[in-house]
Amino acid sequence: MEFYIDLFRPLFPHFQEYSYYYIFGVPVLLLLIHITRWYSVPTILYVLEYTLYAGIMHTVVHVLVRLFCWFKNNSSMNALQADGTRADPEAWTTPWKQFWNWEYYDPEWIPWMELFFLIVVAGLMIRFRPFRPTKRRRRAYVPPPPPKPNAADDNWGVPKQYHVPAASSAAHKKKK
Repeated sequence: MEFYIDLFRPLFPHFQEYSYYYIFGVPVLLLLIHITRWYSVPTILYVLEYTLYAGIMHTVVHVLVRLFCWFKNNSSMNALQADGTRADPEAWTTPWKQFWNWEYYDPEWIPWMELFFLIVVAGLMIRFRPFRPTKRRRRAYVPPPPPKPNAADDNWGVPKQYHVPAASSAAHKKKK
């Protein structure tokens, strides 16, 4: 349990400093989301889906850059020292956690490649999963109630007269 306390310890001063915003802002934000839920919830889910795809794409690029760097360092026979190691090994890196800090990318073109891939991911999402706000579901059809009878139509207490048709003559002939 102390591991989690130590993990979240840096967040405690932030929550104490901005507690007013969390106490009053979060309920107002939740109320606005509830009021506009037909548009806001699909938007939030669409952004979360895009973020998930972007994280997967960034992880794939990170792994591929490390793999290419390893391959380049281990397969190049140029500039080998006497002990068989490379004199100037490549150190291609991409930050896996601090992706917003462009200083940590070793070849300067990798962030631009990732931005291109993000645009491709957004285009694929728009093509194959277009954003559509949910429509309000119409309730099942409820027929209007029948009109109430007037006082003249009231037949309370009057026995019903059932009309029984007379037997046809053909039915009597068959019995004979």
